[in-house]
Amino acid sequence: MATSKNKTVQTGTGADAYFAAITDPARRADCEKLSAMMSKATGEPAKMWGPGIVGFGSYHYKYESGREGDMCKLGFASRKDAMALYGLGIESQCRPGGQAREAQDRQREPLHQEAR
Repeated sequence: MATSKNKTVQTGTGADAYFAAITDPARRADCEKLSAMMSKATGEPAKMWGPGIVGFGSYHYKYESGREGDMCKLGFASRKDAMALYGLGIESQCRPGGQAREAQDRQREPLHQEAR
């Protein structure tokens, strides 16, 4: 059984300071828009997970090895060259009746569409 502590844990703080520290105005705006979309999708406020992941909601996981922990259901990080998205596709594991609701969820309208 693993005994080391997980490095990525929820800090309990919001993401405003994280957004304010992003120097590129376009990237900061993208992060704020993505945060609003993920908050709408999960019904959860943005919380920091470690110093660099903006996360929404949480779920508990446990591996066969015995290692377990908590992670955000949905999240993102603004990295140097790109945005990293976390938790996409795990929703069926995070809520009651998840697998039965997957087909129903695919029929919903998208949260965001942008004209190109």
